Amino acid sequence: MTPPRLAEELGMSPKVLRSWLRRTFRRSSGEWNSRWELTEEQVAAARRHFGGRGAASPPPPPATTTKTTTTAAASVRPPKGPRSRDSSDEAYVLDLCDEILQERSQRQHTFPWLVGDPGSSGRCVCLPVDGYYQGLALVIEYRERQHDEAVPFFDRRQTVSGVGRGEQRRLYDQRRETEIPKHELQLVIIRPSNLSHDGRLRLLRDRERDLATLTTLLRPYGARSPIRPS
Repeated sequence: MTPPRLAEELGMSPKVLRSWLRRTFRRSSGEWNSRWELTEEQVAAARRHFGGRGAASPPPPPATTTKTTTTAAASVRPPKGPRSRDSSDEAYVLDLCDEILQERSQRQHTFPWLVGDPGSSGRCVCLPVDGYYQGLALVIEYRERQHDEAVPFFDRRQTVSGVGRGEQRRLYDQRRETEIPKHELQLVIIRPSNLSHDGRLRLLRDRERDLATLTTLLRPYGARSPIRPS
């Protein structure tokens, strides 16, 4: 995830977020002019610090009666940013799971015993889980393609763990799989291949078919929602 995308999710100014990230997670001089792909620790720390919503983006400049050139008008058009977390595939899958399990999951929940590796300051950031169903003692993780396939350009970047992002992602996924059952919680991992998808493993969002598939998958964990006829 990049700082602009995280800022959009948090509802805050990208400049404010970048300033905080630079102070909190100092980058080496060799990384200054490269695209900043945030690690899981950095994303989780920002969400915790800003409480899910940061400072509001600055308002657009007031309308004037003076003539505006084409170039100036283009500069104030709202950017076409990435989709927010609420419209992501992860949110889509968890919304279906909520419906099936008849419980609202706690999104991006953290546990004090599930932490990442220490950073340069020695602090360890809690690793979030996608969905936590407290009443069912259940955790659901939706793992997109990058959790199982290499993304060479981004995965080679070094992390606080001393390995590339791809290897760190694998280590943290494994840590979730090890630690969550140790604390008397059930873990269900859902992948795009489990649901209706195209040849590139992009979800088709076939609601009725996905509901049927997830109901079967979650039946051992408390699925109670009947399948409605299409």
